[in-house]
Amino acid sequence: MRNIVTNKYGYRILVCDEPVWVEFRPEYKADDFDAVFINIPYPNDVELILKGLNPITCNKAAYKPFFAARTLEGKIGNYEEMIDAFIDGVDEELVLSTFKTLENYRLQYGVPQEKGVVTNHYLLILRIFRYFISRNHLVLEPKVMEKSAMGCAFPLAECLHDWGLFHINEYFSWVDMGVAKGSLAYRKTVYRMHVCPKCQHSHLIYQETCPHCGSNELTNEPVIHHFPCANISPEHTYMAGGQLICPKCHKPLRHIGIDYDRPASLYICHNCNQSFLTPDTTATCTYCGTVSKVQDLFPRSIHVVEITARGISDICRGLHSFSPYDDYFNNYMSVQAFENRLSLISRRALAAEGVIRGLMIAVVWATDRKGGVMTRTEKVVEAASRLFLNYKITAMVTAIYIQDTVLDGDSDREEENFRKVITDNASYLAMFLKPEMTLHIAFKVMGGNVQDDQRFLREWSLIPSTSDVTIHYEDVPHPKDMSTMMFISRKLNPDFDKVETDQDRREKEKERMIREIDKLQDRPSVSKLISYLRWGYIVLLIVAIAAIIAGWWFWLR
Repeated sequence: MRNIVTNKYGYRILVCDEPVWVEFRPEYKADDFDAVFINIPYPNDVELILKGLNPITCNKAAYKPFFAARTLEGKIGNYEEMIDAFIDGVDEELVLSTFKTLENYRLQYGVPQEKGVVTNHYLLILRIFRYFISRNHLVLEPKVMEKSAMGCAFPLAECLHDWGLFHINEYFSWVDMGVAKGSLAYRKTVYRMHVCPKCQHSHLIYQETCPHCGSNELTNEPVIHHFPCANISPEHTYMAGGQLICPKCHKPLRHIGIDYDRPASLYICHNCNQSFLTPDTTATCTYCGTVSKVQDLFPRSIHVVEITARGISDICRGLHSFSPYDDYFNNYMSVQAFENRLSLISRRALAAEGVIRGLMIAVVWATDRKGGVMTRTEKVVEAASRLFLNYKITAMVTAIYIQDTVLDGDSDREEENFRKVITDNASYLAMFLKPEMTLHIAFKVMGGNVQDDQRFLREWSLIPSTSDVTIHYEDVPHPKDMSTMMFISRKLNPDFDKVETDQDRREKEKERMIREIDKLQDRPSVSKLISYLRWGYIVLLIVAIAAIIAGWWFWLR
């Protein structure tokens, strides 16, 4: 049952005792309730309720006070981070004090009311930090957690990570850039750990492997040094009838430290029968399966993070999206900035001001063999930003949007060129596809009709039901001798292979010297004779000088 009750202080509270997806229920509006009270007896149901109604992802309940039944206190784990107070009833004085405290924080810091859709992971992480600010939780200290991807994290972020709403890589990227911009600050290093270099998870399985064949079928036994005959060999070579007998001099070994000692241990590989003193150590990531050498693991420091005064302003006002593409690529824009750009261009086009006459957008997305829309990856966004440097780009969870401006006098030609460039270069994006997947491209054009243009601005981000161009996995090459990004780099820069590195120059100089030596060795006999005569002249000159000195010493003196 779900109903809205008004307590004696005049606050309207949505009481929930079962899961409800408020965001998709039109009968519930953001102004209908001021807080949420989870009044259930079973802790296991709290997660289901919070997935559909929580103060971070749900616009209608964003940053509002959340209360829970007092019987749940201490029983719901990390989800207590989303609960502001545990109460027995909505008329408690604790409800009033919590309301006043949170209202003061929201007014003091200017925490906004969320209205937009969470279109990417970075906007979600932005909301997490807005929630921290709304609770005056400005110093964030990580906690050790058994099931955390990092082994230690902020409990609130870990709740949303467990739901699969963002990847641990994206979270650390967001925090690192916040520190670089001055919005966040590292105050103290709590832990320094080594994580998977690919996905940054800390759950690794370590094992010793053979340095020759990579097998983990190893046994370890001590090496025995027999003092009298100086024989050194594995212990099993000394075993004879339950006694230690030297295989070299056949004398029994009686007293360790007097007759013999064990100076080291020897590893034996049962796969290749090689023996060695020190094995290689590898780490297998339990999340992505990557096998890395321990020296290749990524060192990651876990810090106490503080939200700075500048960060409070930037995060609450949304001055930047903290997306890494904003810094890496000049043509990438956040979704909000991209939408504002579309609105500005459309107003100038409709008003016939200047040379702008409209705009075009290419929507790029991928589907699996069942037709389901796939989630785009960071590598695809990076590749698109490099492929379409002359256009503005943004990305949502499932699609990439590429925009071009139509200028006066070039409408038809510009549209034709835009379609060709997008279609030709999108084939490189299709290289990221997996078997039985398809890349789709749809073109949207604005300009000329007021009603159509208004609908365009409302629906520019929607993925259409049909596509103008489809590219299948089998239609594009998939190089095995290099990465996809390396292949794209070589296609974008035809002179890529012509760039001479220091290594190339050293190799060329080495080849030149070898050729010179070969030439000297292959010279004709006459040339060799002349070279010998030159040395003869030098020897004769030395002999003559020695004779003059000797004559002067013995006769002329």
